[in-house]
Amino acid sequence: MKKLSIVLVLTLAVSALVGCSPNVPFDKLVKAINDQVIADLKATGNFDDDAFADGAIPGYLQLDLMQDENTEYVIDIDKSLLAEGYALAAMFNINADQIIVLKAKDKASAKGVQAALEATLEAQEQVWSQYLPNQYEKVKNNIIEQKGLYFLYVTYGAPENIVTAFNNAFK
Repeated sequence: MKKLSIVLVLTLAVSALVGCSPNVPFDKLVKAINDQVIADLKATGNFDDDAFADGAIPGYLQLDLMQDENTEYVIDIDKSLLAEGYALAAMFNINADQIIVLKAKDKASAKGVQAALEATLEAQEQVWSQYLPNQYEKVKNNIIEQKGLYFLYVTYGAPENIVTAFNNAFK
């Protein structure tokens, strides 16, 4: 009987671990994504290491969505749904690049986070479909990913690079 109890407890513990949402430090996700954007910019040959001093990414705003004011031009979201949030957005309105990483506060909040990301995509489609065709192509290739409570929104020239960096951060 004692062995059965031990096996049952171990089985429940393993099941709980396997069924849990992934958990990764949020700053690790942000760093992985920023590092990928920096690598992509360096690959263009237009930037050297000095351009990225102090973690700056030329031509982009880096926003802590929980702390920075006036973030609604990037995403209009009820911050009470979030545990953490970060956005990397093109500084100039001739570039549609927008990368958003969010962590929902809990499972109940995840639906609201997903809805806010879908609304952000709709807003980007409305703006860029009428403005710059080459940037609209980026918007049409947008990717929204979810891993547990974590969300990724990518409008970018090489969205698959950002998705790979996001996914690799969970390994």
